[in-house]
Amino acid sequence: DEYSAVVGFAAQADDEYLIVNEISIHGKYDGYMLRKTENLFRIDYDSYYENSLFKVFNKRNVKHKEIPEEKSTFVNFIQFAKASGFVVSVGIKDYDKNSVTGYIDSIDLEGKTFVIHTITQEKEGGFDGFTAVNFDGVFRMRCDSGGDRFYQELNEMASV
Repeated sequence: DEYSAVVGFAAQADDEYLIVNEISIHGKYDGYMLRKTENLFRIDYDSYYENSLFKVFNKRNVKHKEIPEEKSTFVNFIQFAKASGFVVSVGIKDYDKNSVTGYIDSIDLEGKTFVIHTITQEKEGGFDGFTAVNFDGVFRMRCDSGGDRFYQELNEMASV
């Protein structure tokens, strides 16, 4: 399950969140994942499986962009995703695994909210309004994963 297991390199962490530079189960670049640290229950490392994935990943010589470390891990992640123009998939507490998918439209640091211009598959990648999300409601978020790039491509075709 892509939402219960995360494979990659720890990029940033604080008391609330961890950012992982993700790689796929086949050793390919797979974007970035933000997870609440309180939801982490196990970390595996240095096994045959991880070492094999990392060897394949390193052979491809693909690099993740560095996420600036200017504020909290959470704020760093959402500002990076917005500045990079990445599609994000946000898991919101008490809702589906991917509650909202789209582009981060704006960030209100004082109000601790951000707004996503949502994309929907039902409209073949077209925009479907806006969703305001409270920082505290986010328990996981991805950006630039294979699934997110699919939504981005659908959205680009819908916008033509």
